[in-house]
Amino acid sequence: ASAALQSLLESCLTPELVASLQRQSSSSSSSSGGALAPLTSLVAAVASGLGARYQEEWDLALPVAGALFEALAAGGAAAAAAPAVAALGQICAGLADEAEQMDTAAVDEEGNAPGKSSSSINYANAAEAALGVAVR
Repeated sequence: ASAALQSLLESCLTPELVASLQRQSSSSSSSSGGALAPLTSLVAAVASGLGARYQEEWDLALPVAGALFEALAAGGAAAAAAPAVAALGQICAGLADEAEQMDTAAVDEEGNAPGKSSSSINYANAAEAALGVAVR
């Protein structure tokens, strides 16, 4: 499902469509009566997939977020991705905090000095990979 959604975003969310949706979002924001504009709804859906509730599925959500970021940037609407980028920032901050806690608890072979655990290195690598999705 993730690959299909990623492919759909890459195929259908053309720069022209993004620009059109962005114009629609800005013109209908005051007259929408509380309903979210399509572009805002799309970003909110992707951002929700990056929430803590779906942590076990982040490996599926991150490529979708990357495809969305690329499409929005290509259409001149990178700022519209702010809610999803904020969710990605929370993932990175959480992973960094967890890695730091693991480093503090880790002990080297001699048992007397803190060291880097392999798990904390994995979390740090995951955080870097997640951040790479947002900036590529």
